[in-house]
Amino acid sequence: MSQFDFAPQQTVVYNDSCICRIEEIVRRCFDGEHSLDYYKLCPVRGEHSSYYVPVAQAGERLRNLMTEAEVLEIIDSLEARVLSLSDDSRERKEAVGRILKGGDYGEILCMLHALRAVQAGCKSSGKRVSVSDENAIRSGEERVFPEIAMALQISEDEVDSFIRTRLGEAV
Repeated sequence: MSQFDFAPQQTVVYNDSCICRIEEIVRRCFDGEHSLDYYKLCPVRGEHSSYYVPVAQAGERLRNLMTEAEVLEIIDSLEARVLSLSDDSRERKEAVGRILKGGDYGEILCMLHALRAVQAGCKSSGKRVSVSDENAIRSGEERVFPEIAMALQISEDEVDSFIRTRLGEAV
C-alpha cells in the first residue's frame, strides 16, 4: 500500500478496532534523530487522544472502512454459518476469546448470535447469564458495531436490530 492510499479527512480503521479520521500528514521526529511523515489520526468516538502512524507503515496499521456492500455480504453469510458454543462456561470463554482475537467480523457476529441464544436459554430457564458471556457480547459489539454502523449509516444502537431484520429474525 502506498502513502497515497490514505488522505486527510478520510475515515479509516486503525489497528483493526479503532475508527479514526486522518486529520493531517505531519513531519515529526519522535526519536530525536529521524524525521518522518506521519498520519495524525483522531478517534471518531470522542476520545481526546491522537495517534501517529508513519506514512511508510500505514498499510500495516490502517485499512479502509468496510463498504455497505461488504457489510451486507458478511451479514448475509451468517445464514450459512453455525457456531455451537460449549455448555461449559470455561470452554465457551476460551472459544470466545479466540474469536475476538481473530478479528473476523463474520465469526464475531456469529459468536454474538450464538451467545444471545445462550442468553435466551438462560433467561427462559430462570438461570443467570454468566458475566463472561455478558462481557463477550459487549466486547463483540464494541469491536464490530461501530464500523458496521458507519458503513450502513445507522446508529450503533440500530445495528443488532438491523442484522436480525436482515436475517428474518424477530427483533
